[in-house]
Amino acid sequence: MIRSLLCLSLTLFLLGEAAQASPKKELLECIKRYNRNLIEAAADPSFTENFDNRRRLEECATKKVAQKLYIWIASWHENRLYMEAKLEKLELIRLNRSQDSAIAETKEIWIYRYKKIDSEGRVSAAHPPSKMEYLVRYTLKKFPKGWKIAQIKILHEKETPLPSDTS
Repeated sequence: MIRSLLCLSLTLFLLGEAAQASPKKELLECIKRYNRNLIEAAADPSFTENFDNRRRLEECATKKVAQKLYIWIASWHENRLYMEAKLEKLELIRLNRSQDSAIAETKEIWIYRYKKIDSEGRVSAAHPPSKMEYLVRYTLKKFPKGWKIAQIKILHEKETPLPSDTS
């Protein structure tokens, strides 16, 4: 009898843990997708040629957040500046979640390179490569098709210059 109760308790505990892991994983995947879309869009010289490309950013961000990001990318591209970035680390350090909203804080490490492409297609460095460490707060909202980022706030950042030949 005691053995059966222990087995039942363990099973319920494991089921509860699995149910908690799924939303956490879903939220983290949304943040990763957002950052992947940011990296691809900022590096692609043709991204802002078609305003509808902003919809790619709306896959995992609200219209307001996606439009803000699109305008940021467009302003860089208008000046023929492009960001090559690599997300080295994305660690979820805090998560507060309700049924239809969540606040996730992450520790992120990025490597950035900024390049300029002139009208003849020549590429030059626009800014020395750097490593950025961030503490970021994402506010997410639940929509019928999944989670979307509704707000992003950088809580802390630290920049470390890198040698020009670092990959």
